[in-house]
Amino acid sequence: MADSYEIPSLDDINGNERLVGSRISVYWDGDDAFYPCRVVNYDKSQDRHTVLYENDASGVRYSEDLKKSTWKIWKGTDEDYMKILQEQVSSIFIQLRNK
Repeated sequence: MADSYEIPSLDDINGNERLVGSRISVYWDGDDAFYPCRVVNYDKSQDRHTVLYENDASGVRYSEDLKKSTWKIWKGTDEDYMKILQEQVSSIFIQLRNK
C-alpha cells in the first residue's frame, strides 16, 4: 500500500484553523520517526496546533508549533489510513513481544 502522506504546501503550513480535523504525521527527531496524529485545535493566541497522537492510548493532547516542526499531511482515503494504523500497531506489539 502506498504511503499517502505528502509534504505540506505553503497553504497547509499557514492553514491555522483550516488544519483542524486534518490527519498529519509529525517527526520526532529524538526517535527518528514520524508519528500519525489528528489536529484537534488551533490556538490563535499562541499560533500552535493541538494534536492527538493516534497510537497514544492515554489521550494526552500535545501542543505543536507546526511552522517549526517537520510534518507531512495525509491525502489518502480513510480506509487506507486505518490500514496503515493497524500495521503500525501490529508492528509495535511484535516488537514488545520480542523484548
